[in-house]
Amino acid sequence: MEPEPEPEPKPVEEVADEPDTSEPEPEPELMADASVGEEVRDENGDTGEQETDAVSTAKAKTVVEPEPEPEPVAEEEEEPDMINPSITITLGEDEPTIGVAMPITIVATDNVAITNITCTVAGKKKRAQMSTGKGTPIATSTYTFTPEEAGDYTVIATATDKAGNAIEASEVITVAEDKDTETINFNAGLE
Repeated sequence: MEPEPEPEPKPVEEVADEPDTSEPEPEPELMADASVGEEVRDENGDTGEQETDAVSTAKAKTVVEPEPEPEPVAEEEEEPDMINPSITITLGEDEPTIGVAMPITIVATDNVAITNITCTVAGKKKRAQMSTGKGTPIATSTYTFTPEEAGDYTVIATATDKAGNAIEASEVITVAEDKDTETINFNAGLE
């Protein structure tokens, strides 16, 4: 027997796309003041999430949210200065002598700034002129004292810093009688 021939395939009918005669569904109208992602109602009262594509975003009213005000930056509070300054009194190198000016140097140091130095000698207070460093951590002041008679004289120096902290130091100046002076009696033995 002879094999039966295979049936020929049927030609495929081409079906043309039919034009869409139905009307397109209307897009829901966006509310003019709606924000992107906000729930809105269309003219039929239906709710839904607003579209976020470029077309619907362009139709929506742009709402610009103001940026939140930045929180005020807390200023670092300076810790109060509780440290007293230090002070050094240096007397002239020469031995104190009656009628001869003697230099007194006061050096004050502080962790912040020296604002004032005073010097008291023999009960007389004088605001010493700061020759260097007023308002800086190191200040130097000089004063001159001329002893009028022999004896002990106390030098008191006070330094004050910017925060009002003060320190006091003292030194004693001993002025001796002038030993080089001899009394000569020219009338001795002339009688």
